[in-house]
Amino acid sequence: MNQKLLLIEDDKAQQLVWKQVFRFLGDFEVTIANDGFEGLKKLSESLDVIVLDISMPRMNGIDFLKEFYGKKKYAKFTKIPIIVLTVWIDDEEVTAAMKQFQQVKFLNKEDDRKKVVEKVKQIIAEWV
Repeated sequence: MNQKLLLIEDDKAQQLVWKQVFRFLGDFEVTIANDGFEGLKKLSESLDVIVLDISMPRMNGIDFLKEFYGKKKYAKFTKIPIIVLTVWIDDEEVTAAMKQFQQVKFLNKEDDRKKVVEKVKQIIAEWV
């Protein structure tokens, strides 16, 4: 049975690459949201994981996390693990978000893709 993954990523090329990576290397059913606003609208209790980019227009990844964890209306979804996939691991704002949202896992987008998929699966398994 495929696990359900919500990919929140604005870059069309990155969407295509990561959708294929998660589908073929991880056997995930992937839904795409183009930014944090769309991601909030596509939340579903049937999701197994949310993979989130940081740098996006309209609502970036950090603002998504603030909204997601800050509003009661999203409380029923907080059982879903969130993984931030970014190249900005050493950025001050990202480091601050890592401290603020300790329940969120941060992975480097530039790591080997197979390793990223393995880490995502491991995080889901440990989350339950």
